[in-house]
Amino acid sequence: MQIDESYSSFSGAEANKSQNATEENTDIDLDDSQNECECDCECPSQLSTGWKWNTKNTIRETIIVLIMATLMFVGVHATLQNSEVMSESMLPTLEVKERVLIYKLAYTFGHEPQRGDIIVFKPPAQYYDDKDFIKRVIGLPGEKVEVREENVYIHKPDGSVIMLDEPYLNAPPNYYYMSPTIPKDEYFVMGDNRINSLDSHTGWTVKKSDIVGRAWLSFWPIDRFAHSLNYNLPK
Repeated sequence: MQIDESYSSFSGAEANKSQNATEENTDIDLDDSQNECECDCECPSQLSTGWKWNTKNTIRETIIVLIMATLMFVGVHATLQNSEVMSESMLPTLEVKERVLIYKLAYTFGHEPQRGDIIVFKPPAQYYDDKDFIKRVIGLPGEKVEVREENVYIHKPDGSVIMLDEPYLNAPPNYYYMSPTIPKDEYFVMGDNRINSLDSHTGWTVKKSDIVGRAWLSFWPIDRFAHSLNYNLPK
């Protein structure tokens, strides 16, 4: 009986040792598993977090680019207009099919059209035309314009008269015309090709509200790029 009891005691002690060893191994395994994410490798949870972060950044950057592109498009559209010359009325300054950038904000913020400016404007109602006109500003509000002996004379409100020197003309006018006083906020315009231009000498003026903008830059054809358009005439 003593032998049997000693065997039982021994077996119990061995069992306890085995259980303790198993628990220690389990602790070691748990510790090792906890330390696996502390190494340089990328565990699945880290990959998922990084993917979400990169996706958020990409979406945010895309939105910013789209907003900036939209603002630039709206800004350019509100500022500039591409116009094509469709007639010979502005020869030799502007040729048929020549393309010009129009500065649409030229006469905002208190700025007024100046004599010598080339402007694009809505056509007079009597012509039923959906295409813009392009001419040069000659007469200002309160003035009268006289065309005689192949020259243009400006009768100013103070009674003085000036003759315009216009080196840009294709040919001088071969007709006589005397305008009425130009109304407030309206302008007398003429083409540089005076003998072949449908302009204010036929009896109409341009309202400031109908002006689209001022010719700024010729960009096509390339051999006409950036040549002079506007001309400083005496005020």
